[in-house]
Amino acid sequence: MADVVIIRHQQIATDPELWRKIFQQAFDRMTEHSVLIVTSYTDEEHEELIKLVSQLNGRIIAYELHHGYPIPGTNGASYDKDFTIIKKG
Repeated sequence: MADVVIIRHQQIATDPELWRKIFQQAFDRMTEHSVLIVTSYTDEEHEELIKLVSQLNGRIIAYELHHGYPIPGTNGASYDKDFTIIKKG
């Protein structure tokens, strides 16, 4: 079992079924006291994360919009732009 699971820069839109499996495996390794920490590149990816967490019965306990560190040559993407802490069920 894991106390903390970290997923940096998830990209659910690239392969939703693969990411569903990844997040399900994370939840399977968590206890009621564990937390899942997830960062996103974009606000759109964060919205996809919120939908997926809801479908998997996760519970968001904290969210921080951090302006991150801009990625040159992208349209608004930043490293660690959205920071979310999630608990199981």
